[in-house]
Amino acid sequence: MYIKPLTSCHLHDPQGGGRIQYVYILSVVALLILIIAAFNTVNLTMASSDKRIKEIGVRKAFGSGKKLLIIQFLLEAQFVALISLSIGLIIVELVLPYVNNLLHVSLNLSYNIESILAMVGFAVLTGLISGFYPAYFLSSIKSIDLIRKSIHPSALLKKHQSFRKVNKFNLKSALVVFQFALAMVLMVGIIVISKQVHYMKQKDLGFKKEDVLVVHMHDELKGNYEVAKNQLMQMHEIASVSTSRSPLTAWEMSDMPDWDGKPTELVFDMGINLVDYDFDETLGLEILSGRFLDKEFAKDAMDGFVINETAVKIMNMEEPIGKRLTFFKGTQSELDGEIIGVIKDMHTESLHSEIKPFAYMYAKAGSYMYIKLNPNTNPEKLRPVIAQLEKIAPNDPIEYSYLEDTLNSLYASEETTEKLIGYSSLIAILISCLGLLGLSYYSLQKRIKEIGIRKVNGASITQILVLLNKDFVIWVGIAFVIATPIAWKVMHNWLLKFNYRIDLSWWIFILAGVMALMVALITVTLQAYKVASGNPVEALRYE
Repeated sequence: MYIKPLTSCHLHDPQGGGRIQYVYILSVVALLILIIAAFNTVNLTMASSDKRIKEIGVRKAFGSGKKLLIIQFLLEAQFVALISLSIGLIIVELVLPYVNNLLHVSLNLSYNIESILAMVGFAVLTGLISGFYPAYFLSSIKSIDLIRKSIHPSALLKKHQSFRKVNKFNLKSALVVFQFALAMVLMVGIIVISKQVHYMKQKDLGFKKEDVLVVHMHDELKGNYEVAKNQLMQMHEIASVSTSRSPLTAWEMSDMPDWDGKPTELVFDMGINLVDYDFDETLGLEILSGRFLDKEFAKDAMDGFVINETAVKIMNMEEPIGKRLTFFKGTQSELDGEIIGVIKDMHTESLHSEIKPFAYMYAKAGSYMYIKLNPNTNPEKLRPVIAQLEKIAPNDPIEYSYLEDTLNSLYASEETTEKLIGYSSLIAILISCLGLLGLSYYSLQKRIKEIGIRKVNGASITQILVLLNKDFVIWVGIAFVIATPIAWKVMHNWLLKFNYRIDLSWWIFILAGVMALMVALITVTLQAYKVASGNPVEALRYE
């Protein structure tokens, strides 16, 4: 028995997990992107703050207190955050139709007191986070140091510490490392999710899913199933036709089986599906021993069971053929019969779940018709098939789909998550690149004279580019070391919810690291090449 609150049915599975995991994943991704953006603001503010150092020094010299300066910086950060919120809302309204189409939902952004206060509050909090460190740092420096520019804005300084004592690895470095570490985690995530989705779609399910049309039968068609089957089999587009009581990818009926010699302590559920004789041929099932239900054997209709490999293992039967099996023992629905065959395991649920013991019995007609089409039957040739069904059951809606599409729909959440993580990774990388572009610009502006002197002394453009990129390469390397164990842990835990999953190969992490490194090098080199290839006379004209 499984029990759970009704309020949890939509997002939670009885055994734990469920779609709520994707809510958590996407919420964390959104938060990470916001953190990257906030850290970019801190980094760029500190990198460009040397232009305001004298202003702050003069203000302090004329009596402006530390608290007043902090309030000024924080208000500026709040102003930027609120403008960003306005732009963000416009972007949301523009992209919302595309998001709804991607998620197959009808989301809308409602504007009421609660939502407005929540959004403004979030913007204010973001402004506080991005503006606090620059405000505190710059307001804490002595006026004389500010006027002399004897401080380094991005340094991890103790109060009044001199620039000469600052370590090379400073706040700017730490924030760049943090940004790229998060970007690498997202890159690993998109690669792993893509591989897992591809694996689930391509994995051998134990039956042939290609070219199988599934028709959900209603009363009239169900009552005329034999007629429909005979007429369809005369059409050259169709190779085989079969039926089942339950859908192929769901457990709708199960019970604890009973058989001679069953250990009393052995308790498990076995799924049951009622099918007709050509079920194995239509779906391409592999018979391991015995035979499948066959109309040549009259007793199969009332007294035949076919079970899967997993059932044999759990029941611990060395020779299952000929053993008696009973379901719903002692009830009016009791099913009793002989095991006549064993089939290779096939996935009757998504790959989230392990293969469970299953048994098949004969039924004259079920609720689902499986029509095996001849290979390469195009949609245009389906019209005569559907027209024939409509002729047989004119009062029934003919609902049909391809089995392959039905199976792929089991992984719709993973596919949607794959796309959302992909877009999120792109946004995170773009934000990181914008921050890196700004940082590299400010860093290069401070080193123009140094580059001019190096060129005058014979340094080539390549040597200068290597020099300017060296720090960023080191930062990305540190980010890789930090991101790899985090990404492995996160994706390992995500994969655990699949009973059939890919391995976390080492090359996935290397690829994410190389991609991040290439992004950093291209971003910095675009700025550095312009400076490195410039005329040194321009840099040294006034020296």
